[in-house]
Amino acid sequence: MVFILVPSCRITASISAIIFDILHTTVDQNGTMKGRINIVNLGVMLGYQFVFWKRFTLDMLLFGPSASYYSGNFAITGNLDPDQIKKP
Repeated sequence: MVFILVPSCRITASISAIIFDILHTTVDQNGTMKGRINIVNLGVMLGYQFVFWKRFTLDMLLFGPSASYYSGNFAITGNLDPDQIKKP
């Protein structure tokens, strides 16, 4: 059994585009909503590593503190009139 401390880094990016139609309005209005989310995660993982034979190991991760940075941007485009949209 060996105690391990492993650095970790994860970078995630998500891009989406949604076409929508607004119901319950006096005129037909539609648009597109586009967005992007970026996530960067840096940290360490603490745990144990069990070595069986020469080339087989079993890792057991117990604790993993990390720091994350989130960023993104969103935009709505289309022929939208906010005065004619009913609010709930």
